Amino acid sequence: MRSPRISSAVVAALALGASASSPAPAPLPASDPWEYRRPERAARTGTFADPELKESSGVAASRAHAGLLWTIEDSHNDPVVFATDTLGTIRGSFRIAGADNVDWEAIAAGPCPAGHCLYVGDIGDNLARRDRVTVYRLAEPAPAVAGPAVAAESLSIAYPDGAHDAEALFVTAEGTMVIVTKGRNEPVRTFRVPAEAWRRARATAEATGTLPITTDRTSGRLVTDAALAPDGRLIAVRTYRDVYFFTRGTGDRFESGSPGVACDIFGLETQGEGVDWLDGETLVLTTEANFGIPGGVSVARCRAR
Repeated sequence: MRSPRISSAVVAALALGASASSPAPAPLPASDPWEYRRPERAARTGTFADPELKESSGVAASRAHAGLLWTIEDSHNDPVVFATDTLGTIRGSFRIAGADNVDWEAIAAGPCPAGHCLYVGDIGDNLARRDRVTVYRLAEPAPAVAGPAVAAESLSIAYPDGAHDAEALFVTAEGTMVIVTKGRNEPVRTFRVPAEAWRRARATAEATGTLPITTDRTSGRLVTDAALAPDGRLIAVRTYRDVYFFTRGTGDRFESGSPGVACDIFGLETQGEGVDWLDGETLVLTTEANFGIPGGVSVARCRAR
């Protein structure tokens, strides 16, 4: 999968962005296995121009259209995917025919039989009560000012050990979906669903492990998204205030160093939820509207190793 090109606006924003002016994170336990670093460069690059886009809960950098981003709104909003860019300009929107937005929390770009697809994860479950969650898969549309309803496949997924609240999903080059739970009331857990599951209407995810992230509601350390870098090896897992880096291991397991490296993005966003890679070094982040501040897009360069 090729990387989208970075626009000149993003390059300029990174050049101007301050790297270490935000307040320090809340104290962590002495046993926390991470080295927290401030971004080398970080800046907000745009505000969503569409006033209807208030609750961006995920972001995916297009694999088919350079410079294009895809985002969604979360629970009980319309089943619509929005095309935007790093400036927040809306480049199109498309309703998914027959879909229901129970709690859309993730969107990822990945391969599929049609070529380039978007995977929309209706995987949110704040109370951990859903017997099954749903992922929609659709061929990536061409951006347009307004688009018709688009067709999508759907896959109903159960976890092997009961319900989990999750907001993070990415897709590997082999078409495997990886889901990361939020860690609200339990350890952060990872699951995988292989590409062949799409041959059937229902699947059970495979548990692959837990992540050494010290979650905490009060400080905003709950997992809200994850993304796989273009090299297929480096994984970014974000919370409201940090991005944790892992290496993809055998069986899609997550491996970290000792200590691991995390990027402290506290203060960059009001309620940041989405993350993807613009290239092997640059992250794109999206935030919901909050505290009277509209939602929008930020970019950050973080040293992951």
